[in-house]
Amino acid sequence: MRAAAVALLSVLLLAAGSAADAASSRALVSFRETGGFAGLDRGLVVVRSGDVFSDGLPLKKAHLTRLELAKLKLALTNARFAGLAKTYESEQPVADGFVYKIAYAGHVVAIEQGAKPPPRVQRVFDFLQRLAHA
Repeated sequence: MRAAAVALLSVLLLAAGSAADAASSRALVSFRETGGFAGLDRGLVVVRSGDVFSDGLPLKKAHLTRLELAKLKLALTNARFAGLAKTYESEQPVADGFVYKIAYAGHVVAIEQGAKPPPRVQRVFDFLQRLAHA
């Protein structure tokens, strides 16, 4: 009985790992939230099909509509990630603040809590944050 339970657990873990690997290989964009008083490290990935996967962020929805996906893709294109700074810092440090990272097309942009990034990337940030926060 114990051997069967161990075997089942192994299969489930392998399947979960495979799903996460598959999601990351099909990723359109990823969003991470780190820091805060509790030292959080969690995020989400939107894959090209519009499915949304989370590793700790509470999601409002698990799939984008065609219109939402089109809006996200347009915002990502218009953000011109290659021309963005790697980090946008807050003018006033925030104790126990969060750092948000957006990864798209081989580029990663970090935005500190309280920072004022350019509107072109702020639109992407707002869209992704709305997927996760109530």
